[in-house]
Order: sequence, then C-alpha cells, then structure tokens
Amino acid sequence: MQKQVILSVLIAILVFPAFAQNATKIENISTKMAMDVTKKALASCGAKQFNCVVTVVDAEGVLKSQIVMDGGSSADIKGSLEKAQAAALGKKWPHLFDDAKRAVAEMGMPFYASGLTELTGGAPILIGNDIIGAIGVSGASGQDDSGNNFDTVIVNEAIKTLQGH
Repeated sequence: MQKQVILSVLIAILVFPAFAQNATKIENISTKMAMDVTKKALASCGAKQFNCVVTVVDAEGVLKSQIVMDGGSSADIKGSLEKAQAAALGKKWPHLFDDAKRAVAEMGMPFYASGLTELTGGAPILIGNDIIGAIGVSGASGQDDSGNNFDTVIVNEAIKTLQGH
C-alpha cells in the first residue's frame, strides 16, 4: 500500500506539472473527431469479429470517448484507457514517461502499477506534427498475417479516418 501511495505521488509530481505548463498551448481533439475515430475502430473490430473496447483521450490524457462493444471485458476498459493515455504521454512527454518507468523500476514494482502500459494497441493522434489526442484499443487478440497485433492494426485503420481533417 505504501508503495502505491509513493508511486501515485511520484506520477503526480512528474506528469501533472507538464500538463499544467502546456495547458494553454495544447490543441485537443474535438468530440466529433474523437467519435469519428471511435466509430471507425468499432467498425474494424466488428469486421474482424472482436469484442473490443475503444478509448480516445485528448492530448492531456482526458477521456473523450469510450465504447465497450457487446462482449467487451472490464479488463479491456482499463486496458484501452491505459493504452491511450500512455500513447498521449509517451509521445508528448517521452522524458516523463521514461522517468516514470525508471522510478517504478527503482521501487521494485512492475510498470503497470503506474497506471500506464507499454502494451501495443495505443497510438497518438496527430494533426501535422501536433498531438491532439490518442486512441487505445483492447480486446483484439492475435496477429495478422504480417505479424502485427490486431489491436495495433485497428488503431492504425481508425487513425486514417482523420486524414484530411
């Protein structure tokens, strides 16, 4: 329990100041764009016969949309959110992401205890070079013929929806 409290404080110290410093400079994904990318991911999950959870967060990691398909699991709810938040944090503030990984390792705890994940299936959503959000998909197990994890395939298909926005 004490390690969890220390870890929570550490993450807050590392992450929240960065969010606060950049709060006025960040352009976030709109609700419409978040729903567009969510709908595309859901369609892709359905076409591949997966019962996924799709989560979209803004550039600060704040939840914009989360849909649980029929048959989706509670573990995938958390997993898709963690994937999306890790993608936003890891792309925007990679040094903080690395610092959090190091701190967790020094405490002898697994990285997932930080509330972030390094699992595939999360990616930042960019407009030009600017991150405006991130998407996480969980529940699509296995790989395609090229060896790509299905979570990642679905994420990449969904992001293509935003081309031209």
